[in-house]
Amino acid sequence: TELVHFEQVRARADGSVVYLSDRSGHWEVWSATEDGRETQLTALSVVVESPTLSPDGTRVVFAADGGGDERYDLWERRGEQPPRQLTKTAFAESSPRLSPDGKQLAWLSDEKRSHKPQLVVGDALASGGSS
Repeated sequence: TELVHFEQVRARADGSVVYLSDRSGHWEVWSATEDGRETQLTALSVVVESPTLSPDGTRVVFAADGGGDERYDLWERRGEQPPRQLTKTAFAESSPRLSPDGKQLAWLSDEKRSHKPQLVVGDALASGGSS
């Protein structure tokens, strides 16, 4: 029997869930339907954490440590499109959360490198890039 770890489960309105799993050898974002069909949503081969869902369940926003230096950036996956990077900064961006209407994105940023992250709120529909 394969032992698979999973955490940070988020439920969608259609009964499916989005969660983190290390079954691929790295923590990645997966989804599972009520009938047990699983789909890997990311294949970044880096540390991924804090997935959050849009209210309609079509978008997943998450943090990923692309450089292995605990300097996380925010990424999103919309529908069947591949993940795309939303932020590219020299400091840690973490804990993304979408507003109930899906129009605003809030996250923690350690821009001052003080280890006291500050709350940032931005337009969730923006095309991405640096924050």
